[in-house]
Amino acid sequence: MGFLDDFSKKANEAAKKVGEKSEELLESGKVRIEIEKAELELGRTYKELGNKFYGLYKEGEIAADQRLLEFCDKIDSLKAKIVDLENKKA
Repeated sequence: MGFLDDFSKKANEAAKKVGEKSEELLESGKVRIEIEKAELELGRTYKELGNKFYGLYKEGEIAADQRLLEFCDKIDSLKAKIVDLENKKA
C-alpha cells in the first residue's frame, strides 16, 4: 500500500500546484485587463482634453502656446481636407 499512498499523495500535490498556478494566471490576466482598460480610458481622456482645448482656442477663450498652435493648424488643415474630399464625393 505504500506505493499507492505515495503516488496518491504526489498526485494530490501536483493537482494542488496546478490549481494554484491556474489561479495565479487568472489573477494576472485580470490585472492585465484592468491595465488595458485604464490605458484606454487614459487615451480617451487625452483625446477629450485635446478636443476641449481646440474648441476653447477656436472660440478665442484661451491663447495657445506656439508649440500647441502647430497642432491647431494641423487640425484646421485636416478638417479642410475632409471637407474637400466630402465635396468631391458628393
